[in-house]
Amino acid sequence: MSQSKIKPRSVRRQTRGTGQVPEEEKKSSKKSRFILAAVILAILGIAIGIGYYFIYVVPLQHTIIKVNNAEINIDYFVRRMLISGTTDDIFTMIDTITNEELIRQVAPKPPYNIEATEDQLMAELRVSARGENETISDAEFKSWYRDQRNESGLSDKEFKELSRTYLMASYMAEYLAERVSSVAEQVHLHMILVSGYEETTEVFERLDAGEDFFAVAQELSADAAGGEEASELGWWPREALGIKSDTYYLTPPEWMFDLGIGAYSEPTIMDQESQTYAIFMVSERSPAREIDAEKLDIVKGRQLEMWLDSEASRNIITLHGRNNGIDSETHAWISWQISRRLKAE
Repeated sequence: MSQSKIKPRSVRRQTRGTGQVPEEEKKSSKKSRFILAAVILAILGIAIGIGYYFIYVVPLQHTIIKVNNAEINIDYFVRRMLISGTTDDIFTMIDTITNEELIRQVAPKPPYNIEATEDQLMAELRVSARGENETISDAEFKSWYRDQRNESGLSDKEFKELSRTYLMASYMAEYLAERVSSVAEQVHLHMILVSGYEETTEVFERLDAGEDFFAVAQELSADAAGGEEASELGWWPREALGIKSDTYYLTPPEWMFDLGIGAYSEPTIMDQESQTYAIFMVSERSPAREIDAEKLDIVKGRQLEMWLDSEASRNIITLHGRNNGIDSETHAWISWQISRRLKAE
């Protein structure tokens, strides 16, 4: 019987049971692991980037102040807080930025028609850069301008816009001051000044008993000089009253204007640090009296502030933040952002 020939099988490298891995498969395995690690790292990097974006970047783009259709975001607000050096009073900065936006929006409109051109802005900045010097070179001005802008932390556009706004504010202050009447209703004010609230008790006991205001002032007022002059404050228009710093009044409080003739006020704290109190009295009133030069300067100097207060009531101003309002979380987050940036400097 003839034997049939059996064709030999194609020879393959045996991989089972030998404990050896072909070099090609080793390389392929290493490459796969490398690719897998790279993918994992890429995913982690994306996740970290997304986390950073939502924790640090997105909140900075949230609107904090809206004046009509203009929106101011938290990033700009934080940078302005850093410029001011006042890193804890966010409501003062809210007022400041709101006022700036009101000037930008309202001043260019009739009847004011107030704007600041590029030439006017650059001329004003050169005056600031020059200081007490008579001239300044272009190179010196460019260096000064660059330093000011870099120190502010603002972009060139933001720096120019802020400078332009304050130039427009000065124009508006001049515009309003020029239109102040030198004649106004005024009251003739007198004052008894005492140290400490307890000292006011004797003053009121004697006034309530019918003693003359001027006689009591001559004897008890801390600034007594004699007679009616001991209490003399002179004539005051309403718009010159009520100017104060954080802890004391610079002019008599505004509500003294509404006292009846001969009536005296409740004790009013004039200086919180020294605990100085005053009792006021109106001796006479004039419906139209020439304002003296000193008081007129005070009135003129307050016109921009009063105009801004008036415009704030006419325009739509809303406060937002991280949760659609200036809440404790927004306040704390802004403070944290400021602290982070200060540490990074």
